Amino acid sequence: MNQTQALAKLKKLLGPSVGYRINAKAPTADERAELREGFPALQRAEEETKAAREARLVELLAGDARYQELKAAATAASKAAAEARGRLYRHRITVGVSGSMFFSVMAEGDNWDEVVAVVAAKQKDAA
Repeated sequence: MNQTQALAKLKKLLGPSVGYRINAKAPTADERAELREGFPALQRAEEETKAAREARLVELLAGDARYQELKAAATAASKAAAEARGRLYRHRITVGVSGSMFFSVMAEGDNWDEVVAVVAAKQKDAA
């Protein structure tokens, strides 16, 4: 079956919005099988060298007092920023539409007047 025939059949099966892509640089089935055989050894070598590197880094930095101070300060700053980031976009009232799978947010605000005004403006713009 050539490409034209395959696309015609796929269009019948999937409809007119069918799409496809071709990767000319992808390996053949035989090349993939060969790669699959050697992959576990490469994966083990990667894991072992990363573990050795990490162990050496921990060993070197454990005795460095300045690094330990900076690490503790960075952890505290990161925690504070993450907490603030989480609170930054919270609103007291959220209004939206429940669909079969998702809740679509239409407006957020600190009081009902704000929320109603936003929804009314959106309805007015949509009309």
